[in-house]
Amino acid sequence: MMIDYNNSKLLKELKEKYDKTLKRSYLRVGNGFYDADFPYSQKYPLYFRKHILSNLISNMRKDVYQAYKEGAGHELDEGPNGIPPKFLSIGSSSCFCFTSLDINGYPKEKQGADFFSHENESIKRTYFEKQLPVFEDSSIPPHLDAYAKSTKREYFFECKCHEMFDTHSLSLSKKYFGSGRNLIVDYIPKQYLKEDGGMIAIDPSVFGVKETVFDIKQLLTHLMGIACNKTKKECDLIYFYSFPMEQDIEDSRIAEVIYKVKSDAIKIFESEIIKNYCLKHNITIRMYGHHSAYHHAANENNSYRIY
Repeated sequence: MMIDYNNSKLLKELKEKYDKTLKRSYLRVGNGFYDADFPYSQKYPLYFRKHILSNLISNMRKDVYQAYKEGAGHELDEGPNGIPPKFLSIGSSSCFCFTSLDINGYPKEKQGADFFSHENESIKRTYFEKQLPVFEDSSIPPHLDAYAKSTKREYFFECKCHEMFDTHSLSLSKKYFGSGRNLIVDYIPKQYLKEDGGMIAIDPSVFGVKETVFDIKQLLTHLMGIACNKTKKECDLIYFYSFPMEQDIEDSRIAEVIYKVKSDAIKIFESEIIKNYCLKHNITIRMYGHHSAYHHAANENNSYRIY
């Protein structure tokens, strides 16, 4: 079944179905034990109850709590008109990031963030909401969901849940182009660029795709931010997705979007511009999936490599 990826109304509908699928996976694995974790209210059935947030906060180090408390949006607090804290959404990438990378406070060997460490390396501590300014005057600098380091390299994490159902623009401010800082956008041939006011629109076909559910703009700003801020020679940019279990997917369109985000991401990572820029700056891109039913630290039983 072909999906019209320009139909924002359809994507919004599928996004809600996706969250319902994530919830179905979670409850099935709990086998009745997790039933009391929902709902936040009758109006918000896809959000966990308030006591779940209290439990999560009790497992946060002070710096982790402050990072989410001071971040954009209402991660840990109710929004206007009783909107639940974003952290309690079954589709919250921030909650997924915390529970999968740092729920135990300090990663155990090959669990949590340390699951992603290279051979003969280890990750002892994870930081969240890592800012990566490209320019000193950036009011809202690019940031990644999490950051860690070993003695040999740095690890930058971008965690995803239902963002593949959002509409992603591919336009960047003019300030990124011709800045003299040797940024990735300077390697894009001019025939793929189109000026639009104070922005430059980029044709996604330069990255090997036409229409995509993968956020290319975010990838470009991440790569520029990493190149401008990394402190070690080697570093990894890790995309970590929370996917529902296959047996819980009832709508084939959900499976189609999951397949598309995986295949699009690989095409983009393999495109000449991305590969050459990463090679130049010693950045290794990796992509993993996580079985969403398990709100536990990442390990070999619930997480798997895609790229």
